[in-house]
Amino acid sequence: MSHKSNISISIIATYALVVTLYALVASQKCYGDNRTPNKNVLYIPHFFQTNTQSSSIKTVRIYKTGWELAEPIIELNSNESITLTFDDLSEFGANYSYRIIHCAWDWTPSDIHYSDFMEGFQENTIPNYSSSMGTTIPYNHYTLTIPNNDVKLKVSGNYKLQIFDTYTPEVTLFEREFMVVEPIASIFANITRPGTGKQITKEQQVNLKVSTNTLRIDDPFSDIRVTVKPLAIPAYEKRGLLPLFVRGTELDYTHPDSLIFEAGNEFRSFNNKNIRTYAPGTASITYRAGEFYTILKSEGSRQTADYSFQSDINGKYAVDCDGVSNPATEADYSRVLFQLPYYDELPGKTVHVYGELTNWQTNQQSQMQYNKGLGRYELELQLKQGYYNFIFVVKDNATGKVDATFFEGSHFATENRYIITVYYMPMGSRYHRLVGVRNVGRD
Repeated sequence: MSHKSNISISIIATYALVVTLYALVASQKCYGDNRTPNKNVLYIPHFFQTNTQSSSIKTVRIYKTGWELAEPIIELNSNESITLTFDDLSEFGANYSYRIIHCAWDWTPSDIHYSDFMEGFQENTIPNYSSSMGTTIPYNHYTLTIPNNDVKLKVSGNYKLQIFDTYTPEVTLFEREFMVVEPIASIFANITRPGTGKQITKEQQVNLKVSTNTLRIDDPFSDIRVTVKPLAIPAYEKRGLLPLFVRGTELDYTHPDSLIFEAGNEFRSFNNKNIRTYAPGTASITYRAGEFYTILKSEGSRQTADYSFQSDINGKYAVDCDGVSNPATEADYSRVLFQLPYYDELPGKTVHVYGELTNWQTNQQSQMQYNKGLGRYELELQLKQGYYNFIFVVKDNATGKVDATFFEGSHFATENRYIITVYYMPMGSRYHRLVGVRNVGRD
């Protein structure tokens, strides 16, 4: 036998050994209710990329402490705080740390040292976590509050909170955004039907004026930046708005053809707080191979349907579980199948499940796949028990534009809320201050 043949056999044997070791590891990663290995599930190692959420990290929430549905916005030098929570479903968990980054009005990093915007070290560990109790899927639940004993924020503005494994700080597992405001500017806004155009029954217009009050404004077109974001469809956010009229300290952004948004529709929803019984929005719940599987009802396009009011929570979700005292650690996980019947696959476009449950992203994790045999789009997500809102959106592959009306329709009567933010950076300053926030809605 030749020397090359010996090398080839050695390589094949080494590869077979590696595959065998992976198979052994795989058999230990997924457990059934009796803690026996689930041999029907293959564990595939996941290699992280910056800003890509780990496959084992689920249910990432960030909100103003005290109410899970509140926007993550707090007032500077107040007793308010931001809470971040997440679960790690990996077998042994990990030690996690965080860093805080101050950002400009457009969420690019500010050109200032961390000591200029915070007290304490920029990177700190997350010490607070607890293990799940009585669940078929074990996990560790992590909680972080900002500010805390290690960190105090000194200035207003946009902030990014980045989470990473303590032992690999160069790799960001995921990040979330929050805001700190110093309420100096006054914001006057309301929602009306557009006065012009052919879509007045399908759109909403934001009428907006800002009073800069005591702020020194040399150039209102460069010192002030304003954004308007629909909470239901953040992809429609309008950034860097410039005033149409300036009257002393008043900046007027109202114009018949400006700040017009597609109104969209009320959110679809489902409830799996009780994972052993059917609830609104669910078609079936089964338990197999150590996991719960929930199939949602197959509901088609609402594009041409008349408007029908239904209460929702503006695309968010609330973790909850019947019959337990602490859903944060006692709620279980289920694999949830979303299905959207449609006669054919859309050419040049992708369809996504959209809402807080997918972090308002139209990426690979939220993308549905077309099942030609069943004539429908499908997506499976592993979700914690609770009440969920979502819609189906279409993304153009060429432009990246998101259309929330193709499957959902659009109606002026839809109850929407908008977050208006006002940023201030005069000449000579090195960062944007957030000097005004207003949450306004048509409801």
